[in-house]
Amino acid sequence: MNSHLRLREPMQDKAIHVPDMIGSLFSALENKNIMLIVADQERLEDLRRAFTKWHARAVGFWSLKSASKTLSSHKPDLVLFHLSADDDCPWDFMDETARTVPIMVLSETNSASEAVMAFEHGAVDYIRLPADYIKFPANVREVLIRAARAARLTLKTQESAEKKLTAYADLQIDPIDRSIRCVHSGLAVPLSAPEFRSLIILLKSPSKSVERDLFSKLIRPKAGDSGDRGVDVLMSRLRSKLKLINSKVSIRSIRGSGYFLES
Repeated sequence: MNSHLRLREPMQDKAIHVPDMIGSLFSALENKNIMLIVADQERLEDLRRAFTKWHARAVGFWSLKSASKTLSSHKPDLVLFHLSADDDCPWDFMDETARTVPIMVLSETNSASEAVMAFEHGAVDYIRLPADYIKFPANVREVLIRAARAARLTLKTQESAEKKLTAYADLQIDPIDRSIRCVHSGLAVPLSAPEFRSLIILLKSPSKSVERDLFSKLIRPKAGDSGDRGVDVLMSRLRSKLKLINSKVSIRSIRGSGYFLES
């Protein structure tokens, strides 16, 4: 006989019994970090126990303020957020959190406008309470699967873009710490913002001349210097750094015209 887990609803006569489901339905929930933000302590504990039974790691909070403080350290795979009239700035919280974590919203309010607001501020699902808790774990599973697919696609896209823009001959460019490294010597050196942007511009069209005007827009000439002089100084510094790491990549100039990369 299957055991049952009771999840209380606002109206006790509407309480629903949830079977302990096993198998592929919960494979997506296993070992996932779930952040529960629920003002009602009783419902919070019911949800926390439910996710534990479904082999997820659930941590609960009663307020947005306490949840916000631990969001970065907890690193949840999903935030389950119960909208409450006591929340001061739920939309601000959702705007910030939804950039990196999928959010499912629970609400007793039978309001279409609230549902629209939730989606506009980043929610991936909106569930009205009392809910069909038989389908609830399946909804969670689907959200986690979609989030995992999106993360893989984003990573693949980023890796592809970085390979196109941050590798040339023996040169590797790290866009995170804004540095260049020679794969042969293993030496690396940081770049200034104008140097980094200039190198990216050159990498977009390797072996093709890039007009000087594009580089002059990246710098602010010092008093008494012309824009052309500033570009010359910029390219000189970039050449010096390429030599410093023993890269075979060089920056060639076409008099009065522009610059191009050569390896």
